Amino acid sequence: MSFPESRPCTTFPRSENLRPPDKQINPGSQMQNVLGQPERSSDHSQNSDLNLRQSNKTDGDNHATYKRAADSDNARNKRHVTQFLKESSPWTSYKRFAALGPSETTLLAVAWNPITSIVAVKEHRVLDAKSLRELIPTSHVNIVKLKDAYYWSGRCFLGYERMHISLEQLCACNTIEDIHIATICRETLSGLLYICNELKASYTTTLYDNIFLTDTGIVKIGNVGRSMISTPSAKQEGQNDAVGKLILRMAQPGVTFKNPDEYKLRYPERWSKDLVEFHRATGAVSVTDLHKGL
Repeated sequence: MSFPESRPCTTFPRSENLRPPDKQINPGSQMQNVLGQPERSSDHSQNSDLNLRQSNKTDGDNHATYKRAADSDNARNKRHVTQFLKESSPWTSYKRFAALGPSETTLLAVAWNPITSIVAVKEHRVLDAKSLRELIPTSHVNIVKLKDAYYWSGRCFLGYERMHISLEQLCACNTIEDIHIATICRETLSGLLYICNELKASYTTTLYDNIFLTDTGIVKIGNVGRSMISTPSAKQEGQNDAVGKLILRMAQPGVTFKNPDEYKLRYPERWSKDLVEFHRATGAVSVTDLHKGL
């Protein structure tokens, strides 16, 4: 089974879903964290929850390749702590200037010095700070790059590269054809294999809500840091079903939105035989085999 030869998606308009955050921060004034509490000095790190001083020494190469340890009975306890995670407020390094969405847990920001590209900083509540030791930077063409990680005042802040448009926005303003679904599925599966094989994690959030595209049409899976924190091991079980649901959300968005548990194409005659067969296969074979079939 094969899909038509893939071609890059067209360039789509940038998202304008931005609004100024309620508070601005000036590096010359007393720093305030997201909870409204005064920032603690860097000396506080010696008494912090994570005790990052236990991390192994690195050679100082900022471009080093990170890979989480292979799974075993005690692998999660043996994975070393990298210096990737910082015990400080992200707002000592970044200036936030816009909030995304009503929850205000995702902020757009730029570095104080030097001014660099825009990053999206996502905030997560943390119940067990030790889980943050699983975080490592990501490096894959189909993964939204995780650039920074901070732990401060019981919360984790993850800095990602800025994406241009979400899959949801794309589907809302463009007609999705077989070739687009094939391309998105192929690149999504490639990203899922990287999460499982290299990050040693399982993707735990809804794919459709976390697929993004660059302005050149590259498909990327976002919010991978959450999966690294929350999953104890790498498993492909359930990931194939997630791809099947992703296809349904693209092929029949209105139907699937009203009936999220539905797992069949209502009008298969509208789609190619290859797409129908591939969707059927998502309920029976692994992510690895699905990727080989594209």
